[in-house]
Amino acid sequence: MLSSRWCDNQAFAWGDKVLALQGHPEMTEELVELWLDDWAHLLDASQPSQQSVAEMREGLNEKVSALNRVAEGFYAHWLELAGL
Repeated sequence: MLSSRWCDNQAFAWGDKVLALQGHPEMTEELVELWLDDWAHLLDASQPSQQSVAEMREGLNEKVSALNRVAEGFYAHWLELAGL
């Protein structure tokens, strides 16, 4: 199980067939930018669990690359378990 200080159940597996993720490791830079442009009014940087838009954009390429590597590992493992 993965957790953060704001979410006890960030990700978990149940047996070898169920994988649950709280987040979006499949993100692209374009999608993050779209969300930040279209939905920034819903963010509240005063909340300790939220970053500011500037913080989210800082090093975005590296952050997205790291997330995508995590996603590839999750998906490859899940597909292997599913026999695909």
